[in-house]
Amino acid sequence: MLKILSVRHSWLEPAGFEMHRSRGNQEYVLLHFHTPCHLCIDSEWRYTTPGTFVVIPPHVPQHMRCEEPLVHDWMHVTGEIDLIMRKYGLEPGKIYNLPFTSCIGEYIKQLEKSTYYNLPFSEEQAQVILNAIFIFVAQKLARQERSQSVSLESTELFKKLHAEMILYPARDWKAEDMARITGVSVSRMYHIYKTLFGSTPQQDIIRYRIEIAKSILSTGASVAETAECCGYRNVSHFIRQFKQETGFTPKTYTY
Repeated sequence: MLKILSVRHSWLEPAGFEMHRSRGNQEYVLLHFHTPCHLCIDSEWRYTTPGTFVVIPPHVPQHMRCEEPLVHDWMHVTGEIDLIMRKYGLEPGKIYNLPFTSCIGEYIKQLEKSTYYNLPFSEEQAQVILNAIFIFVAQKLARQERSQSVSLESTELFKKLHAEMILYPARDWKAEDMARITGVSVSRMYHIYKTLFGSTPQQDIIRYRIEIAKSILSTGASVAETAECCGYRNVSHFIRQFKQETGFTPKTYTY
């Protein structure tokens, strides 16, 4: 049976963050990156792009550093992870460069809540959700191999745009500006964005704004101050979107 020791979704580290574990960990470490980072696994340095996914086996040296703020999902877990991954054609320790989507983060978020509140059947849920994550990654890789509709140059422009959206969601992101940045028409921009990330730009901006709002609210800031910091000009609009995303109003939200 799998057992989650610790887990966090959309975890933020400051610019200049470094982590060094020369002897690795006692358990498996799952990493999913929202923003770029330099990652070293067993003496091999790689530059990860948004969407990069890897499960580091126990006792494997690992190092990490980033110039910009780092946003990523992570999980420490024990159990027969290697057997589950290999069932879907995946390998522990191998870095998978996937187009970023919110799906993996949402799975991690479910596990974080279950672990935090020590809910019944948490281990059974971990088994189901981790299988779902690995299936999702395997399917994404298969789709990536078949898809020739987006050029490498366009993909890199969209990844750059997506990373900017994650770091600065409070900006006034207009479809016309995103199309200009990526060098395509507005309709083509929407199509490519959905193909690469599995969601629309508006859905992602809302999600990233709400994640930042949670952190700001935890400092004791007022609802109006939080709305303004997250790019909302209308407090009622912010309250409505916050409740849609979390199930709570900003005033009643606790975590």
